[in-house]
Amino acid sequence: MGNALVTNWTDTQKALYSVQTSSSNAFGWAIGTTLTHYCLATWIWKTKSERKDTSPSFIISMLMFWTLWTLSFNSTINDGTAIADDQKKSYYIAFLCLGVPGFLANLLFSFSWNFRRGHKKVNEDEETSTSLTHPLLLDEEQTETTLDADDETPAVIQPITQPPPKKEPVHYINNIKIFLTCVVITHHSFTNFGSWWPGIISMGTDFSWGMAIPSIYVLVDASYFMNMFFFYSGYFVPKSFDKKKGHDFLFDRVKRLGIPFTVYTYVLGPYVEEGLASLLFNTPFPNLYQDNGTTWFVNQLMIFSIVYTFACGLDWNPTVQCPSLLGFLMIGATIGLFTGIVMLFFPAGDFFFVVPQFWQDYPSYPLYFFAGAIAQRNGWMEKIKEMSRVTIYVLMILCILLSVCCKLFLPGNVPGVVNTLVGDGIIWKGLLSVTTCLGLSVFFMDYVNKSYFCTKFFSKSMYTACKFIYIIADSTVCANLNNHLVVLLHHFIDIIQQIVIQFGLKAMVTVFESTGSIVYDDPASPSIYNMKFTDSNLALPAWLLTAAISQECRGLYCSIAPNPNPLSSRHGGHGSQLTAHISHQSIRATIQL
Repeated sequence: MGNALVTNWTDTQKALYSVQTSSSNAFGWAIGTTLTHYCLATWIWKTKSERKDTSPSFIISMLMFWTLWTLSFNSTINDGTAIADDQKKSYYIAFLCLGVPGFLANLLFSFSWNFRRGHKKVNEDEETSTSLTHPLLLDEEQTETTLDADDETPAVIQPITQPPPKKEPVHYINNIKIFLTCVVITHHSFTNFGSWWPGIISMGTDFSWGMAIPSIYVLVDASYFMNMFFFYSGYFVPKSFDKKKGHDFLFDRVKRLGIPFTVYTYVLGPYVEEGLASLLFNTPFPNLYQDNGTTWFVNQLMIFSIVYTFACGLDWNPTVQCPSLLGFLMIGATIGLFTGIVMLFFPAGDFFFVVPQFWQDYPSYPLYFFAGAIAQRNGWMEKIKEMSRVTIYVLMILCILLSVCCKLFLPGNVPGVVNTLVGDGIIWKGLLSVTTCLGLSVFFMDYVNKSYFCTKFFSKSMYTACKFIYIIADSTVCANLNNHLVVLLHHFIDIIQQIVIQFGLKAMVTVFESTGSIVYDDPASPSIYNMKFTDSNLALPAWLLTAAISQECRGLYCSIAPNPNPLSSRHGGHGSQLTAHISHQSIRATIQL
Protein backbone atom coordinates (compact mmCIF):
# COMPACT_ATOMS: atom_id res chain seq x y z
CA MET A 1 0.00 0.00 0.00
CA GLY A 2 3.02 2.26 -0.14
CA ASN A 3 2.71 5.27 2.11
CA ALA A 4 -1.06 4.96 2.34
CA LEU A 5 -0.99 3.27 5.77
CA VAL A 6 -0.80 5.74 8.62
CA THR A 7 2.32 4.08 10.03
CA ASN A 8 4.16 4.83 6.79
CA TRP A 9 3.19 8.46 6.35
CA THR A 10 5.89 10.84 5.26
CA ASP A 11 6.51 14.17 6.94
CA THR A 12 4.65 15.90 4.12
CA GLN A 13 1.61 13.67 4.58
CA LYS A 14 1.65 14.31 8.33
CA ALA A 15 1.83 18.06 7.75
CA LEU A 16 -1.07 17.99 5.30
CA TYR A 17 -3.13 15.86 7.66
CA SER A 18 -2.45 18.33 10.47
CA VAL A 19 -3.92 21.09 8.30
CA GLN A 20 -6.98 18.94 7.55
CA THR A 21 -7.45 18.24 11.27
CA SER A 22 -7.33 21.92 12.17
CA SER A 23 -9.72 22.78 9.36
CA SER A 24 -12.24 20.08 10.30
CA ASN A 25 -12.26 21.03 13.97
CA ALA A 26 -12.61 24.71 13.09
CA PHE A 27 -15.57 23.82 10.87
CA GLY A 28 -17.23 21.78 13.62
CA TRP A 29 -16.91 24.56 16.19
CA ALA A 30 -18.02 27.27 13.75
CA ILE A 31 -21.05 25.46 12.31
CA GLY A 32 -22.41 24.47 15.73
CA THR A 33 -21.93 27.98 17.09
CA THR A 34 -23.41 29.92 14.18
CA LEU A 35 -26.46 27.64 13.92
CA THR A 36 -27.08 28.24 17.61
CA HIS A 37 -26.67 32.00 17.22
CA TYR A 38 -29.14 32.12 14.31
CA CYS A 39 -31.83 30.02 16.00
CA LEU A 40 -31.46 31.76 19.35
CA ALA A 41 -31.66 35.23 17.79
CA THR A 42 -34.68 34.21 15.71
CA TRP A 43 -36.47 32.81 18.75
CA ILE A 44 -35.79 35.92 20.86
CA TRP A 45 -37.07 38.18 18.09
CA LYS A 46 -40.27 36.17 17.66
CA THR A 47 -41.05 36.12 21.38
CA LYS A 48 -40.00 39.66 22.31
CA SER A 49 -40.70 41.80 19.26
CA GLU A 50 -44.09 42.80 17.84
CA ARG A 51 -42.62 43.36 14.39
CA LYS A 52 -42.20 40.69 11.79
CA ASP A 53 -38.56 40.02 11.02
CA THR A 54 -37.89 40.24 7.28
CA SER A 55 -34.16 40.81 7.54
CA PRO A 56 -31.69 38.46 5.83
CA SER A 57 -29.94 37.76 9.13
CA PHE A 58 -28.40 34.64 7.64
CA ILE A 59 -25.82 36.98 6.12
CA ILE A 60 -24.57 37.79 9.62
CA SER A 61 -24.47 34.06 10.41
CA MET A 62 -22.38 33.42 7.30
CA LEU A 63 -19.95 36.17 8.26
CA MET A 64 -19.82 34.85 11.82
CA PHE A 65 -19.12 31.34 10.52
CA TRP A 66 -16.25 32.57 8.37
CA THR A 67 -14.81 34.60 11.26
CA LEU A 68 -15.02 31.76 13.79
CA TRP A 69 -13.68 29.23 11.30
CA THR A 70 -10.72 31.47 10.50
CA LEU A 71 -9.94 32.18 14.16
CA SER A 72 -10.26 28.53 15.13
CA PHE A 73 -8.15 27.35 12.23
CA ASN A 74 -5.37 29.87 12.81
CA SER A 75 -5.29 29.18 16.55
CA THR A 76 -5.05 25.40 16.20
CA ILE A 77 -2.77 24.99 13.19
CA ASN A 78 0.52 23.50 14.35
CA ASP A 79 -1.01 23.26 17.86
CA GLY A 80 -0.96 27.03 18.09
CA THR A 81 2.83 27.15 18.47
CA ALA A 82 3.11 29.75 15.70
CA ILE A 83 1.10 32.28 17.74
CA ALA A 84 3.13 34.80 19.69
CA ASP A 85 2.36 35.25 23.36
CA ASP A 86 1.16 38.81 22.92
CA GLN A 87 -1.30 37.64 20.24
CA LYS A 88 -2.83 34.90 22.39
CA LYS A 89 -4.66 37.46 24.52
CA SER A 90 -6.36 38.74 21.40
CA TYR A 91 -7.58 35.23 20.59
CA TYR A 92 -8.95 34.72 24.10
CA ILE A 93 -10.85 38.02 23.90
CA ALA A 94 -12.13 37.32 20.37
CA PHE A 95 -13.52 33.87 21.24
CA LEU A 96 -15.17 35.17 24.40
CA CYS A 97 -16.83 38.02 22.51
CA LEU A 98 -17.94 35.98 19.51
CA GLY A 99 -18.59 32.55 21.02
CA VAL A 100 -21.54 32.96 23.36
CA PRO A 101 -22.84 36.53 22.80
CA GLY A 102 -22.49 36.33 19.02
CA PHE A 103 -26.26 36.02 18.61
CA LEU A 104 -26.50 39.70 19.58
CA ALA A 105 -25.05 40.58 16.18
CA ASN A 106 -28.00 38.83 14.51
CA LEU A 107 -30.44 40.69 16.75
CA LEU A 108 -28.80 44.05 16.10
CA PHE A 109 -28.92 43.47 12.36
CA SER A 110 -32.58 42.43 12.51
CA PHE A 111 -33.46 45.47 14.60
CA SER A 112 -31.65 47.88 12.26
CA TRP A 113 -33.19 46.35 9.15
CA ASN A 114 -36.78 46.26 10.40
CA PHE A 115 -36.65 49.64 12.14
CA ARG A 116 -35.53 51.43 8.99
CA ARG A 117 -38.11 49.70 6.79
CA GLY A 118 -40.93 50.26 9.32
CA HIS A 119 -42.75 46.95 8.92
CA LYS A 120 -46.15 46.46 10.45
CA LYS A 121 -46.60 44.63 13.67
CA VAL A 122 -47.07 40.91 13.51
CA ASN A 123 -50.52 41.15 15.11
CA GLU A 124 -51.71 43.65 12.50
CA ASP A 125 -50.45 41.48 9.65
CA GLU A 126 -52.19 38.47 11.11
CA GLU A 127 -55.45 40.38 11.57
CA THR A 128 -55.35 41.66 7.98
CA SER A 129 -54.68 38.25 6.48
CA THR A 130 -57.12 36.48 8.79
CA SER A 131 -59.98 38.85 8.07
CA LEU A 132 -59.99 37.77 4.44
CA THR A 133 -60.32 34.08 5.16
CA HIS A 134 -61.53 33.39 8.66
CA PRO A 135 -65.32 32.66 8.74
CA LEU A 136 -65.77 34.38 12.11
CA LEU A 137 -64.39 37.67 10.77
CA LEU A 138 -66.51 38.02 7.65
CA ASP A 139 -68.57 41.19 7.20
CA GLU A 140 -72.26 41.16 8.10
CA GLU A 141 -73.59 40.76 4.55
CA GLN A 142 -71.35 37.81 3.84
CA THR A 143 -72.32 36.26 7.13
CA GLU A 144 -76.06 36.68 6.54
CA THR A 145 -75.79 35.32 2.99
CA THR A 146 -73.89 32.32 4.17
CA LEU A 147 -76.39 31.61 6.93
CA ASP A 148 -79.40 31.97 4.61
CA ALA A 149 -77.89 29.63 2.08
CA ASP A 150 -77.26 27.05 4.72
CA ASP A 151 -80.71 27.20 6.31
CA GLU A 152 -82.06 24.36 4.15
CA THR A 153 -79.10 22.13 4.84
CA PRO A 154 -79.76 19.72 7.69
CA ALA A 155 -77.31 20.03 10.52
CA VAL A 156 -74.89 17.19 10.89
CA ILE A 157 -73.89 16.38 14.42
CA GLN A 158 -70.23 15.49 14.55
CA PRO A 159 -69.44 12.62 16.88
CA ILE A 160 -67.35 13.54 19.86
CA THR A 161 -64.01 11.81 19.55
CA GLN A 162 -62.19 10.79 22.65
CA PRO A 163 -58.49 11.67 22.83
CA PRO A 164 -56.24 8.67 22.34
CA PRO A 165 -55.18 7.02 25.58
CA LYS A 166 -51.84 8.13 26.90
CA LYS A 167 -49.16 5.56 26.29
CA GLU A 168 -47.33 4.13 29.21
CA PRO A 169 -43.68 5.22 29.41
CA VAL A 170 -41.08 2.73 28.28
CA HIS A 171 -39.19 2.36 31.53
CA TYR A 172 -36.38 0.15 30.28
CA ILE A 173 -35.11 2.81 27.86
CA ASN A 174 -35.01 5.39 30.65
CA ASN A 175 -33.19 2.90 32.87
CA ILE A 176 -30.70 2.17 30.09
CA LYS A 177 -29.89 5.86 29.92
CA ILE A 178 -29.34 5.98 33.68
CA PHE A 179 -27.08 2.94 33.42
CA LEU A 180 -25.08 4.49 30.57
CA THR A 181 -24.69 7.67 32.61
CA CYS A 182 -23.05 5.66 35.38
CA VAL A 183 -20.88 3.89 32.81
CA VAL A 184 -19.64 7.27 31.59
CA ILE A 185 -18.51 8.24 35.10
CA THR A 186 -16.69 4.99 35.80
CA HIS A 187 -15.18 4.97 32.31
CA HIS A 188 -13.65 8.43 32.64
CA SER A 189 -12.67 7.76 36.23
CA PHE A 190 -10.16 5.21 34.94
CA THR A 191 -9.13 6.74 31.63
CA ASN A 192 -8.05 9.87 33.50
CA PHE A 193 -5.15 8.08 35.14
CA GLY A 194 -4.82 4.69 33.47
CA SER A 195 -3.73 3.73 29.98
CA TRP A 196 -4.60 0.38 28.47
CA TRP A 197 -3.64 0.96 24.86
CA PRO A 198 -2.21 -0.91 22.99
CA GLY A 199 -1.83 -3.79 25.48
CA ILE A 200 -0.49 -4.61 28.92
CA ILE A 201 2.31 -6.93 27.84
CA SER A 202 3.39 -4.97 24.75
CA MET A 203 3.65 -1.79 26.85
CA GLY A 204 6.64 -3.33 28.61
CA THR A 205 5.06 -3.24 32.08
CA ASP A 206 4.71 -6.25 34.33
CA PHE A 207 1.31 -7.86 34.15
CA SER A 208 -0.98 -7.12 37.09
CA TRP A 209 -4.63 -7.83 37.66
CA GLY A 210 -4.94 -4.43 39.29
CA MET A 211 -4.32 -2.95 35.87
CA ALA A 212 -6.02 -5.65 33.84
CA ILE A 213 -9.48 -5.53 35.49
CA PRO A 214 -10.22 -1.83 34.92
CA SER A 215 -8.59 -2.09 31.49
CA ILE A 216 -10.99 -4.87 30.50
CA TYR A 217 -13.91 -2.83 31.80
CA VAL A 218 -12.88 0.21 29.75
CA LEU A 219 -12.23 -1.99 26.73
CA VAL A 220 -15.75 -3.44 26.78
CA ASP A 221 -17.72 -0.28 27.49
CA ALA A 222 -15.72 1.75 24.94
CA SER A 223 -17.08 -0.57 22.26
CA TYR A 224 -20.78 0.03 22.83
CA PHE A 225 -21.90 2.87 25.12
CA MET A 226 -21.67 5.75 22.65
CA ASN A 227 -23.27 3.60 19.96
CA MET A 228 -26.18 2.94 22.32
CA PHE A 229 -26.52 6.64 23.04
CA PHE A 230 -26.75 7.40 19.33
CA PHE A 231 -29.15 4.50 18.70
CA TYR A 232 -31.66 5.59 21.33
CA SER A 233 -31.21 9.23 20.31
CA GLY A 234 -32.21 8.32 16.77
CA TYR A 235 -35.00 6.09 18.05
CA PHE A 236 -37.04 9.08 19.23
CA VAL A 237 -36.35 11.35 16.24
CA PRO A 238 -39.12 10.14 13.83
CA LYS A 239 -41.97 10.75 16.28
CA SER A 240 -40.57 14.13 17.24
CA PHE A 241 -40.20 15.07 13.57
CA ASP A 242 -43.75 13.94 12.73
CA LYS A 243 -45.13 15.98 15.61
CA LYS A 244 -43.26 19.23 14.98
CA LYS A 245 -42.70 19.00 11.21
CA GLY A 246 -39.51 20.04 9.45
CA HIS A 247 -38.84 23.67 10.36
CA ASP A 248 -40.07 23.54 13.95
CA PHE A 249 -38.31 20.24 14.59
CA LEU A 250 -34.98 21.48 13.30
CA PHE A 251 -35.33 24.87 14.99
CA ASP A 252 -36.12 23.24 18.34
CA ARG A 253 -33.30 20.71 18.08
CA VAL A 254 -30.65 23.31 17.28
CA LYS A 255 -31.92 25.57 20.05
CA ARG A 256 -31.92 22.80 22.66
CA LEU A 257 -28.66 21.16 21.65
CA GLY A 258 -26.68 24.17 20.49
CA ILE A 259 -26.85 26.27 23.65
CA PRO A 260 -25.02 23.80 25.94
CA PHE A 261 -22.46 23.16 23.19
CA THR A 262 -21.74 26.86 22.74
CA VAL A 263 -21.66 27.77 26.44
CA TYR A 264 -19.40 24.85 27.29
CA THR A 265 -17.07 25.32 24.33
CA TYR A 266 -16.32 28.98 25.00
CA VAL A 267 -16.81 29.39 28.76
CA LEU A 268 -17.17 26.27 30.90
CA GLY A 269 -14.57 24.16 29.12
CA PRO A 270 -11.60 26.52 28.67
CA TYR A 271 -12.12 28.45 31.92
CA VAL A 272 -14.09 26.46 34.50
CA GLU A 273 -12.83 22.98 33.74
CA GLU A 274 -9.31 23.91 32.75
CA GLY A 275 -9.08 26.42 35.60
CA LEU A 276 -10.03 23.80 38.17
CA ALA A 277 -7.56 21.35 36.64
CA SER A 278 -4.85 23.97 37.01
CA LEU A 279 -5.84 24.59 40.61
CA LEU A 280 -5.92 20.91 41.58
CA PHE A 281 -3.17 19.43 39.41
CA ASN A 282 -0.85 22.29 38.50
CA THR A 283 -1.62 22.18 34.78
CA PRO A 284 -1.11 25.20 32.48
CA PHE A 285 -3.85 27.83 32.50
CA PRO A 286 -5.21 29.40 30.41
CA ASN A 287 -4.42 26.67 27.96
CA LEU A 288 -7.21 26.43 25.39
CA TYR A 289 -9.26 28.97 23.45
CA GLN A 290 -12.05 26.45 22.90
CA ASP A 291 -12.83 23.25 24.74
CA ASN A 292 -16.08 21.53 23.83
CA GLY A 293 -15.35 18.66 26.20
CA THR A 294 -18.00 15.99 25.91
CA THR A 295 -20.57 18.30 24.33
CA TRP A 296 -19.24 17.07 21.00
CA PHE A 297 -22.10 14.58 21.37
CA VAL A 298 -24.85 17.19 21.19
CA ASN A 299 -23.04 18.89 18.32
CA GLN A 300 -23.20 15.66 16.35
CA LEU A 301 -26.87 15.23 17.26
CA MET A 302 -27.48 18.66 15.72
CA ILE A 303 -25.72 17.60 12.53
CA PHE A 304 -27.56 14.27 12.36
CA SER A 305 -30.87 16.08 12.92
CA ILE A 306 -30.12 18.40 10.01
CA VAL A 307 -29.30 15.41 7.80
CA TYR A 308 -32.51 13.66 8.89
CA THR A 309 -34.59 16.76 8.13
CA PHE A 310 -33.32 17.25 4.59
CA ALA A 311 -32.51 13.66 3.59
CA CYS A 312 -35.48 11.87 5.17
CA GLY A 313 -38.30 14.32 5.66
CA LEU A 314 -41.86 13.90 6.86
CA ASP A 315 -42.90 10.97 4.67
CA TRP A 316 -39.74 8.94 5.29
CA ASN A 317 -40.94 5.50 6.33
CA PRO A 318 -38.65 2.83 4.87
CA THR A 319 -39.78 -0.75 5.25
CA VAL A 320 -36.82 -2.56 6.78
CA GLN A 321 -37.51 -5.79 8.62
CA CYS A 322 -35.71 -6.38 11.89
CA PRO A 323 -32.61 -8.49 11.19
CA SER A 324 -32.19 -11.90 12.75
CA LEU A 325 -29.38 -12.61 15.18
CA LEU A 326 -27.26 -13.79 12.26
CA GLY A 327 -28.17 -10.62 10.41
CA PHE A 328 -27.10 -8.47 13.34
CA LEU A 329 -23.78 -10.33 13.48
CA MET A 330 -23.21 -9.79 9.76
CA ILE A 331 -24.07 -6.09 10.09
CA GLY A 332 -21.69 -5.77 13.05
CA ALA A 333 -18.89 -7.55 11.22
CA THR A 334 -19.38 -5.30 8.19
CA ILE A 335 -19.29 -2.14 10.31
CA GLY A 336 -16.22 -3.44 12.13
CA LEU A 337 -14.41 -4.30 8.90
CA PHE A 338 -15.10 -0.86 7.48
CA THR A 339 -13.89 0.74 10.72
CA GLY A 340 -10.73 -1.40 10.65
CA ILE A 341 -9.98 -0.31 7.08
CA VAL A 342 -10.42 3.33 8.07
CA MET A 343 -8.05 2.86 11.04
CA LEU A 344 -5.39 1.50 8.69
CA PHE A 345 -5.26 4.79 6.81
CA PHE A 346 -5.87 7.35 9.56
CA PRO A 347 -4.76 7.80 13.18
CA ALA A 348 -7.48 6.06 15.18
CA GLY A 349 -7.38 8.22 18.29
CA ASP A 350 -7.22 11.68 16.70
CA PHE A 351 -9.56 14.54 17.55
CA PHE A 352 -11.16 15.26 14.16
CA PHE A 353 -14.32 17.22 13.29
CA VAL A 354 -14.71 18.00 17.01
CA VAL A 355 -15.09 14.27 17.80
CA PRO A 356 -12.59 12.35 19.96
CA GLN A 357 -11.24 9.10 18.48
CA PHE A 358 -12.91 10.12 15.24
CA TRP A 359 -11.49 7.51 12.87
CA GLN A 360 -11.96 4.73 15.41
CA ASP A 361 -15.54 5.49 16.47
CA TYR A 362 -17.25 7.82 14.02
CA PRO A 363 -17.89 5.30 11.21
CA SER A 364 -20.50 3.64 13.44
CA TYR A 365 -22.16 6.73 14.96
CA PRO A 366 -24.39 7.79 12.03
CA LEU A 367 -25.20 4.15 11.31
CA TYR A 368 -26.47 3.55 14.84
CA PHE A 369 -28.34 6.87 14.88
CA PHE A 370 -30.30 6.16 11.70
CA ALA A 371 -30.67 2.51 12.68
CA GLY A 372 -32.52 3.78 15.75
CA ALA A 373 -34.85 5.83 13.53
CA ILE A 374 -35.48 2.82 11.28
CA ALA A 375 -36.06 0.62 14.33
CA GLN A 376 -38.75 3.00 15.56
CA ARG A 377 -40.50 3.12 12.18
CA ASN A 378 -40.54 -0.67 11.81
CA GLY A 379 -41.07 -1.87 15.37
CA TRP A 380 -37.69 -3.55 15.78
CA MET A 381 -37.80 -3.50 19.57
CA GLU A 382 -40.87 -5.75 19.61
CA LYS A 383 -39.07 -8.22 17.34
CA ILE A 384 -35.94 -8.10 19.48
CA LYS A 385 -38.06 -9.03 22.51
CA GLU A 386 -38.86 -12.35 20.80
CA MET A 387 -35.21 -13.32 20.23
CA SER A 388 -33.49 -16.06 22.20
CA ARG A 389 -31.96 -14.63 25.37
CA VAL A 390 -29.51 -17.51 25.83
CA THR A 391 -28.12 -17.08 22.32
CA ILE A 392 -27.71 -13.33 22.74
CA TYR A 393 -25.93 -13.65 26.11
CA VAL A 394 -23.65 -16.43 24.88
CA LEU A 395 -22.67 -14.41 21.80
CA MET A 396 -22.00 -11.35 23.96
CA ILE A 397 -19.75 -13.29 26.37
CA LEU A 398 -17.84 -14.92 23.51
CA CYS A 399 -17.24 -11.55 21.86
CA ILE A 400 -16.02 -10.10 25.17
CA LEU A 401 -13.54 -12.94 25.59
CA LEU A 402 -12.34 -12.63 21.98
CA SER A 403 -11.94 -8.87 22.33
CA VAL A 404 -9.99 -9.17 25.58
CA CYS A 405 -7.59 -11.68 24.05
CA CYS A 406 -7.10 -9.68 20.85
CA LYS A 407 -6.92 -6.22 22.40
CA LEU A 408 -4.96 -6.72 25.61
CA PHE A 409 -2.71 -9.70 25.13
CA LEU A 410 -1.96 -10.17 21.43
CA PRO A 411 -1.00 -6.80 19.87
CA GLY A 412 2.72 -7.58 19.99
CA ASN A 413 2.33 -11.06 18.50
CA VAL A 414 0.00 -10.34 15.56
CA PRO A 415 0.87 -8.35 12.42
CA GLY A 416 -0.44 -4.82 12.58
CA VAL A 417 -2.76 -5.03 9.56
CA VAL A 418 -4.39 -8.26 10.74
CA ASN A 419 -4.76 -7.00 14.31
CA THR A 420 -6.34 -3.73 13.13
CA LEU A 421 -8.78 -5.36 10.72
CA VAL A 422 -9.76 -8.35 12.84
CA GLY A 423 -9.06 -7.49 16.48
CA ASP A 424 -9.80 -3.76 16.50
CA GLY A 425 -12.28 -3.72 13.64
CA ILE A 426 -14.42 -6.83 13.17
CA ILE A 427 -14.35 -8.14 16.75
CA TRP A 428 -14.06 -5.02 18.94
CA LYS A 429 -15.85 -2.24 17.04
CA GLY A 430 -18.15 -4.64 15.20
CA LEU A 431 -19.27 -7.86 16.86
CA LEU A 432 -18.67 -6.81 20.47
CA SER A 433 -20.54 -3.54 19.98
CA VAL A 434 -23.62 -5.13 18.38
CA THR A 435 -23.88 -8.10 20.75
CA THR A 436 -23.40 -5.93 23.85
CA CYS A 437 -26.06 -3.47 22.70
CA LEU A 438 -28.44 -6.37 22.09
CA GLY A 439 -27.58 -8.05 25.37
CA LEU A 440 -28.09 -4.93 27.46
CA SER A 441 -31.31 -4.03 25.65
CA VAL A 442 -32.98 -7.40 26.22
CA PHE A 443 -31.69 -7.54 29.80
CA PHE A 444 -33.31 -4.21 30.61
CA MET A 445 -36.46 -5.26 28.73
CA ASP A 446 -36.79 -8.36 30.90
CA TYR A 447 -35.56 -7.30 34.31
CA VAL A 448 -35.40 -3.49 34.51
CA ASN A 449 -38.58 -2.49 32.68
CA LYS A 450 -40.23 -0.61 35.53
CA SER A 451 -39.80 2.50 37.62
CA TYR A 452 -37.93 1.95 40.88
CA PHE A 453 -37.80 4.04 44.02
CA CYS A 454 -34.48 5.50 42.88
CA THR A 455 -35.37 6.02 39.20
CA LYS A 456 -36.61 9.57 39.66
CA PHE A 457 -33.68 10.26 41.99
CA PHE A 458 -31.09 9.40 39.35
CA SER A 459 -33.09 10.62 36.37
CA LYS A 460 -32.96 14.20 37.66
CA SER A 461 -29.27 14.46 36.83
CA MET A 462 -29.88 13.32 33.26
CA TYR A 463 -32.25 16.23 32.52
CA THR A 464 -29.95 18.95 33.84
CA ALA A 465 -28.73 20.12 30.46
CA CYS A 466 -32.25 20.35 29.09
CA LYS A 467 -33.31 22.38 32.12
CA PHE A 468 -30.38 24.73 31.67
CA ILE A 469 -31.22 25.17 28.01
CA TYR A 470 -34.67 26.41 28.89
CA ILE A 471 -33.26 29.19 31.05
CA ILE A 472 -33.02 30.97 27.72
CA ALA A 473 -35.21 28.92 25.40
CA ASP A 474 -38.49 28.65 27.33
CA SER A 475 -40.48 31.83 27.85
CA THR A 476 -42.94 30.15 30.23
CA VAL A 477 -40.11 29.30 32.60
CA CYS A 478 -38.51 32.72 32.28
CA ALA A 479 -41.87 34.30 33.09
CA ASN A 480 -42.03 32.41 36.37
CA LEU A 481 -39.41 33.69 38.80
CA ASN A 482 -39.61 30.68 41.08
CA ASN A 483 -38.98 28.18 38.28
CA HIS A 484 -36.34 30.45 36.81
CA LEU A 485 -34.34 30.40 40.06
CA VAL A 486 -34.73 26.64 40.29
CA VAL A 487 -33.32 26.18 36.80
CA LEU A 488 -30.45 28.52 37.62
CA LEU A 489 -29.69 26.34 40.64
CA HIS A 490 -29.68 23.30 38.38
CA HIS A 491 -27.25 25.10 36.08
CA PHE A 492 -24.91 25.96 38.97
CA ILE A 493 -24.95 22.39 40.29
CA ASP A 494 -24.51 21.10 36.75
CA ILE A 495 -21.21 22.98 36.51
CA ILE A 496 -20.13 21.20 39.70
CA GLN A 497 -21.31 17.88 38.32
CA GLN A 498 -19.27 18.30 35.15
CA ILE A 499 -16.08 18.47 37.21
CA VAL A 500 -16.85 15.96 39.98
CA ILE A 501 -14.45 13.48 38.45
CA GLN A 502 -11.65 15.97 38.95
CA PHE A 503 -12.49 16.11 42.65
CA GLY A 504 -12.63 12.32 42.76
CA LEU A 505 -9.25 12.13 41.08
CA LYS A 506 -7.77 14.72 43.42
CA ALA A 507 -9.07 12.84 46.47
CA MET A 508 -7.53 9.63 45.17
CA VAL A 509 -4.18 11.29 44.51
CA THR A 510 -4.18 12.84 48.00
CA VAL A 511 -4.87 9.47 49.67
CA PHE A 512 -2.23 7.61 47.67
CA GLU A 513 0.34 10.36 48.14
CA SER A 514 -0.08 10.15 51.90
CA THR A 515 0.69 6.42 51.81
CA GLY A 516 3.73 6.84 49.53
CA SER A 517 2.01 4.99 46.68
CA ILE A 518 2.48 7.81 44.17
CA VAL A 519 5.82 9.30 43.21
CA TYR A 520 6.86 12.02 40.79
CA ASP A 521 9.52 11.86 38.11
CA ASP A 522 10.33 15.48 38.89
CA PRO A 523 9.73 16.06 42.65
CA ALA A 524 10.72 19.72 42.27
CA SER A 525 7.75 20.29 39.95
CA PRO A 526 5.04 17.79 40.87
CA SER A 527 2.31 17.55 38.27
CA ILE A 528 -0.23 15.07 37.06
CA TYR A 529 1.87 14.69 33.93
CA ASN A 530 4.86 13.19 35.75
CA MET A 531 3.27 11.10 38.51
CA LYS A 532 3.09 7.32 38.61
CA PHE A 533 2.09 4.51 40.95
CA THR A 534 4.76 2.55 42.79
CA ASP A 535 2.79 -0.64 42.08
CA SER A 536 0.57 -1.10 39.04
CA ASN A 537 -1.82 -3.25 41.12
CA LEU A 538 -2.90 -0.01 42.79
CA ALA A 539 -4.68 0.96 39.57
CA LEU A 540 -7.72 -1.08 40.60
CA PRO A 541 -8.34 0.48 44.05
CA ALA A 542 -7.46 3.91 42.65
CA TRP A 543 -10.07 3.51 39.93
CA LEU A 544 -12.72 2.27 42.36
CA LEU A 545 -12.02 5.13 44.79
CA THR A 546 -12.20 7.77 42.05
CA ALA A 547 -15.40 6.31 40.61
CA ALA A 548 -17.02 5.99 44.05
CA ILE A 549 -16.31 9.60 45.00
CA SER A 550 -17.55 10.79 41.61
CA GLN A 551 -20.76 8.78 41.93
CA GLU A 552 -21.26 10.12 45.46
CA CYS A 553 -20.94 13.67 44.14
CA ARG A 554 -23.55 12.82 41.52
CA GLY A 555 -25.82 11.36 44.20
CA LEU A 556 -25.39 14.50 46.29
CA TYR A 557 -26.35 16.58 43.28
CA CYS A 558 -29.49 14.49 42.71
CA SER A 559 -30.55 14.76 46.34
CA ILE A 560 -30.23 18.54 46.72
CA ALA A 561 -31.29 19.71 43.26
CA PRO A 562 -34.99 20.64 43.16
CA ASN A 563 -37.08 19.47 40.25
CA PRO A 564 -39.21 22.11 38.50
CA ASN A 565 -42.36 20.32 37.40
CA PRO A 566 -42.95 22.26 34.15
CA LEU A 567 -39.58 21.10 32.90
CA SER A 568 -39.58 17.54 34.14
CA SER A 569 -42.86 16.90 32.39
CA ARG A 570 -41.54 18.16 29.10
CA HIS A 571 -38.35 16.19 28.79
CA GLY A 572 -39.15 12.68 29.82
CA GLY A 573 -38.48 11.32 26.35
CA HIS A 574 -35.85 12.04 23.77
CA GLY A 575 -34.29 14.98 25.61
CA SER A 576 -32.50 12.97 28.27
CA GLN A 577 -30.11 10.99 26.15
CA LEU A 578 -27.97 13.98 25.32
CA THR A 579 -27.02 14.82 28.97
CA ALA A 580 -25.14 11.71 29.95
CA HIS A 581 -22.01 13.14 28.43
CA ILE A 582 -22.73 16.79 29.15
CA SER A 583 -22.79 16.08 32.87
CA HIS A 584 -19.42 14.41 33.29
CA GLN A 585 -16.32 16.03 31.90
CA SER A 586 -12.82 14.84 32.60
CA ILE A 587 -9.38 16.40 32.44
CA ARG A 588 -7.04 15.41 29.66
CA ALA A 589 -4.23 13.82 31.59
CA THR A 590 -2.70 10.39 31.99
CA ILE A 591 -0.75 9.06 34.93
CA GLN A 592 1.92 6.78 33.60
CA LEU A 593 1.80 3.40 35.26
